[in-house]
Amino acid sequence: MTRLDVEASRERPKFTANYEVRVLWLANDDKGKPPAAELKDVVAELARLGVKDPRQVGQIVVRASAGNRFSLSSLAYYAGQPNKLTVSGVLLEKNEGGVMLDIAIKAQKLPEPILSDITTRIVLPEKQYVVLATAPIGDVTSVFVVQVTSQPKVAEKEPTAPPQKSPF
Repeated sequence: MTRLDVEASRERPKFTANYEVRVLWLANDDKGKPPAAELKDVVAELARLGVKDPRQVGQIVVRASAGNRFSLSSLAYYAGQPNKLTVSGVLLEKNEGGVMLDIAIKAQKLPEPILSDITTRIVLPEKQYVVLATAPIGDVTSVFVVQVTSQPKVAEKEPTAPPQKSPF
């Protein structure tokens, strides 16, 4: 009976919470596309902060499992030049709702030095856009906005050890 209990517990799938982490890079410059209509509240908040008419420079979306690190780099064209946008971090679930996100964002105009380098920890509600940081770069202000959305839990079968031979 003990052996049956052990084997049954090995076969139960472990459910992992998955999330989608979205980071938007906006700038108040005449280049780029206007932000999507769903960002109207973010645009209003930026106007209150003095950042008028922001344009979308780049966006990174990565799927991450709670408790595991993620990292992604991409090229975004800004002011007619390629820029490297790198996002990395780890996401943790909070018991009282929302998620805690340790995140690092780097924006670099290639081949020049880094334009923005942000590292922070934030607790945020799911699905809500949050202005993470604004950073002046010359005459332009860059803005980084983050959103975390939960995805359906996925069953992951835990690795099983080969069955042990019974001494009986």
